Amino acid sequence: MNIDDLDPGILLPPLRGRRRADSKERFVTIPKEWARRAIQVGAFPLAAPIWYKYRITGGQEVVLSNTLVEEFGISRKQKYRLLCRLETAGLVRVQRQGRKSPRVVPVNVRGKSVSHGGTTRVANPAM
Repeated sequence: MNIDDLDPGILLPPLRGRRRADSKERFVTIPKEWARRAIQVGAFPLAAPIWYKYRITGGQEVVLSNTLVEEFGISRKQKYRLLCRLETAGLVRVQRQGRKSPRVVPVNVRGKSVSHGGTTRVANPAM
């Protein structure tokens, strides 16, 4: 048998444009410099869920619930420790309301509105 005699559909699946990702899995982008700073202060594990929620809600402030961070494998105690690191580094603005979940907005590394320049992709592992 000669390779020219084979049906090309047997060797390779037909090309049908870009394959869509599974509808349950969503990706978001994080500004590169912001991600770098979060990694430097050791708070990227919390930065990812903050950006994930911030992006999928269209830039609304993030209610940082324990349920949200648990989807990313972060405990309640870790959440508060890492949130303090992000706030001290000037990467987020936090509004605390007594015993309610804190409301968080990511800010540019210069303290201004969020930049959408160079980005890093992050997926929600729970979805």
